[in-house]
Amino acid sequence: YMNCWSGRMRLVEGSVELSIDATNEAFNQHVSAAAQKYLMRPNSTSWGIKQMKAIVYGRRFRMQRSAMEIQLRDNRTFLVNFSHDDGREVLARFRRANPAVVIEKGPPGRQLTRMRSTDRWKSRSASNFDYLMELNYIAGRSTQDITQYPVFPWIVADYTSEELDLQSEESFRDLSKPIGLCGSASRAEEVAGRYYDMEEMGDVPFHYFTHYSSAAVVLYYLLRLEPYTTMQILFQGGKFDHADRLFHSIAATWRGVTKNIQDVKELVPEFYYLPEAFMNHNMVSFGTKQDGSNIAHLSLPPWAKDCPFAFVYKMREALESEIVSAKLHNWIDLVFGLSLIHI
Repeated sequence: YMNCWSGRMRLVEGSVELSIDATNEAFNQHVSAAAQKYLMRPNSTSWGIKQMKAIVYGRRFRMQRSAMEIQLRDNRTFLVNFSHDDGREVLARFRRANPAVVIEKGPPGRQLTRMRSTDRWKSRSASNFDYLMELNYIAGRSTQDITQYPVFPWIVADYTSEELDLQSEESFRDLSKPIGLCGSASRAEEVAGRYYDMEEMGDVPFHYFTHYSSAAVVLYYLLRLEPYTTMQILFQGGKFDHADRLFHSIAATWRGVTKNIQDVKELVPEFYYLPEAFMNHNMVSFGTKQDGSNIAHLSLPPWAKDCPFAFVYKMREALESEIVSAKLHNWIDLVFGLSLIHI
């Protein structure tokens, strides 16, 4: 929440007015003097009450379920936090003003049943991509919140071949394992060994030092897109991270998550639909690596033929393949389901 901003919301004559304060009164984390100029003040806005399509109440904000995500019919969304009492009152007023608006609240399982998401996915009425987006949505993840951004799995495991063979099992990641256990057998043994060593020492044991999804992970992947470019600078205290640590090569990143026991990041949805995320259209100077090369567009695998559009097309083709469709439920259980408690 390094860029949350205070404001006022009013319901006036059939419209909602969202006025952003000139001086931010929100409790932000400490921002260094060098990064102050990168803080982005949102614009005040308004919309008709009938434009509201859905309200998701109970989104998390600083570990409290006190926020709501407002979705409009023009596909704009707003994540707004209130005190618990104020939030319930605003929700009641919205319901009275627009009885047709869909109010999403309650346990995720109930929402999943109401939306018939799993039934539609099993019958092939919903794609793998759409089902994963719905699961993220129901789980409380939102593109409006980089700390709880939608998470997608690594699917492809081959980033070195001239051609990507989507008929071969070897081209795919093992979806029955968390990404932290993919790779060599010695890596899995090291992770397990560290867990048991901590347990024997009386410490609270854990498998991984980092999480598969976080604000840092999202900003790492979406570095080339605004507003994430600016947010990356803000996150790093007024400058980009060292060039060698930035997202410069998909093959290098895959090697990291399959060899480094401290690197367990999964992907974001943009890998499966947004080629622009891997192009430096804004001509940003990200710095120079130790080998003297400059970072610009993402370095793609040979099978993408140096084309971000071909890269995303192949990634999406892999996600929707029969091989993945038969095994995707394993990864879903690891991240959203029953297997989560065993990770």
